[in-house]
Amino acid sequence: MTRNIYCKQIKSPPEWILKDKNFLQNVSIDRAAAGHKIIDPSDISEELHSWLSQFNLELMFTELLWTNKGNGIFLHIDELDPPNATKINWVYETGTSEVFWYKLRSDNLLQKHGADSDYPHLIPKREDCELVHKQRVGKGFLFNAGVPHEVWNYSDSMRYTVSAGIREKGCEKRISWDRIEQLLSNVLSD
Repeated sequence: MTRNIYCKQIKSPPEWILKDKNFLQNVSIDRAAAGHKIIDPSDISEELHSWLSQFNLELMFTELLWTNKGNGIFLHIDELDPPNATKINWVYETGTSEVFWYKLRSDNLLQKHGADSDYPHLIPKREDCELVHKQRVGKGFLFNAGVPHEVWNYSDSMRYTVSAGIREKGCEKRISWDRIEQLLSNVLSD
């Protein structure tokens, strides 16, 4: 069996990580298309900070990603310095979306996008990728965004993801997949 380095369920994560329980209904976004928005640090609950702290982890940023009904988020790799793009995601939707992870056949085939924005990422060509894993993602999942991945929302309703970029306390970069697997080994399941 191949080791799952893409996405793992966290046992008993914080249920809701934002202070405002109505955040998704009240946030000002263009719901007509897929999008991305950085969430202000003051909107994050103390519960999430406390939960991360027990593992010597802290937030780097929190973001909201959304897809409209029947749409997806394009094939990409988070950040311009993969593979250290591990996140914890909370997905709010009807249960019909999937995330697909791909193996890149050659690293030199990536195009940089958004280097000067709050959402820098790399975009591979689909023909240069091979599907290696697909999975539904729910609330409280460790998510490897440092390999090519895309999201498809098959439902007739919006899909929202609150995504937390995390690092070990005192470090500059996001934590690697291998390191966070070690730190969270007692609370992860495939």
